[in-house]
Amino acid sequence: MKVAIAGGTGTFGRALAARLRDLGHDIAIGSRDESRAQERAAVLGVSGGTNESVVRDADLVVLAVQSSAAIDSARELADAIGETPVLCVASDLRFTDAGVVPARSSGSVAEDVAALVADHLVAGRALDAGPLANARALEDMTAVIIHVNRRYRAVAGLRLTGIG
Repeated sequence: MKVAIAGGTGTFGRALAARLRDLGHDIAIGSRDESRAQERAAVLGVSGGTNESVVRDADLVVLAVQSSAAIDSARELADAIGETPVLCVASDLRFTDAGVVPARSSGSVAEDVAALVADHLVAGRALDAGPLANARALEDMTAVIIHVNRRYRAVAGLRLTGIG
């Protein structure tokens, strides 16, 4: 599968690119700065280019930009993305002295991005967890998991069980 990671030069994007490359996928990482993408791509052994160029022929687009840039990036890339499924990994969590907290009081980054690339937003294994408005609860749960992992120096996660 050809996977394009827009914002792929950041920490998350590079880690995801390496993992997917190791699984045998054809990976292209993108950036607003083409030379940065090409430098990071060379280190990873994948291809690199501008965000717009890497998403054009992909089978899946991962939007791995910071949450503050997700809406603008989705808007700018919408035509190049076309009908390609999009996985948005942007989250609006903030790290404070009090712990990890959501920066928004309502809505989610995924909802905002979906409005721009409607019907093409995917998230991991397809499970129907209700309307996209539920993304807010899932994003908030991420803050809880991060706090638990920091507090107990663990690698805790969330697993939905009993689903065939």
